[in-house]
Amino acid sequence: MDLKAFRRHRLNLAAEQAGVDLLVATLPANIEYVSGYVSVGQNVVHSTQSYALYVPSEDRFLFAVSLAEVPGIVERVREDAQIFPYGSFRFCHHSDGFLSKLVQEKSLSSFASGEEALIAAIRSTGKTKIALDESRITRTSWEKVANALPDCTFIPGQPVFLQARIIKHPEEIAGIERAAEIAAESLEAVLKQFRPGMTELDLEWAYREEVTSRKAEPYFIVATGDLRAAYADVCNTDLVIQRLIRFDYGCIYNGYRSDIARTAVIGEPDQKTKTYYNAVLAGTREAIKAMKPGVPASEIFHIAVEVTRRNGIPHYARHHCGHGIGLEAYDMPSIAPSCDIKLEKGMVCCIETPYYELGWGGVQIENTVEVTETGTRYLDKSSDELIILA
Repeated sequence: MDLKAFRRHRLNLAAEQAGVDLLVATLPANIEYVSGYVSVGQNVVHSTQSYALYVPSEDRFLFAVSLAEVPGIVERVREDAQIFPYGSFRFCHHSDGFLSKLVQEKSLSSFASGEEALIAAIRSTGKTKIALDESRITRTSWEKVANALPDCTFIPGQPVFLQARIIKHPEEIAGIERAAEIAAESLEAVLKQFRPGMTELDLEWAYREEVTSRKAEPYFIVATGDLRAAYADVCNTDLVIQRLIRFDYGCIYNGYRSDIARTAVIGEPDQKTKTYYNAVLAGTREAIKAMKPGVPASEIFHIAVEVTRRNGIPHYARHHCGHGIGLEAYDMPSIAPSCDIKLEKGMVCCIETPYYELGWGGVQIENTVEVTETGTRYLDKSSDELIILA
């Protein structure tokens, strides 16, 4: 089964489980999953209204988008894509070819707003049980659409899309794997450049350059040093690093995300650093060893926490120890105490046991693995031992 057919199959299953007959995607990742179309406008302006609708029973999808997006949809998807445009964007026309005629035709029928276009698109399907992805639609817009369609029942759609995306196609796994490899290769290259006096920002920009040189997009890099290594998710600064660096980083390759973490020390680590790092490393490794089809995500969480406690951090506590990954950095399942989703072949998860101690620093390890028929396979290939920089 190719990627397109696989995604349709997953969407059909998720829609059936949710009891709906129409899926409406608003989040860029969900629009891409449904149709293969990537909306640049959405990635630039958060409030951009772009909708991709999928009718499972007919294997058919539609778009409600700005008139400006029509050429991109036709180019990326297909010439017979059913499009409900809105707005007054203006194109000039050099010829009377197919695209010019289509855009001129759509201009004449363009709706005044994204909500009106979406309402018309939904009406055209004849479907009444709708999963509307709440990720990128305002409450006001949701209410306008729902009030205009009183015979329809709407439920939040993001959980439905997450359920579809939870199992990955081999092509998706390969994309995530390459993203993880590029991130790891890039950090290794940066570490070779490390010199005394470098700052967190120096490391960030060096990492960005390395990722870009490998034809990927550096979407985040946390390189916090010393006491700031305890700050979970913060921007890097001009702090000159003296003893400790906690790296949490990733990149985007062909739309697929990676999310890895490593820890480095300057010179020989002290006993506390060694003990605490070995504890989180043991927690991560044992959690990964326990992963196989049929095991609940909550059980993996408890293993990660308990092993970390037994190996040197008795007070260790976490709210989650990992997550799925794919077109977004966080997919299902969540490796959390309340998540009883059972692991299945084809899931891809990041497993992590970070430790943040304010006033001292932090250590972290995060690896990405594919769930196989009998266990797991590592997708990031770099060493997860404590990195010692001269």
